[in-house]
Amino acid sequence: MVEYIPNEDQEFQSLMIAITESALEKMKKRQRAAIANTKKLKNNQRKTKSGFSKK
Repeated sequence: MVEYIPNEDQEFQSLMIAITESALEKMKKRQRAAIANTKKLKNNQRKTKSGFSKK
């Protein structure tokens, strides 16, 4: 027979939800940053238009 302890289970569940939400927020921030960087790269490519510069 398995003992069921609702309080501990609920605390654990709340902790897991908090961790998951935190991870999702970080992922969203990284995604936004990646999109912004991609836009910057595209703008820079448009500005140069010559392709790769040779030294």
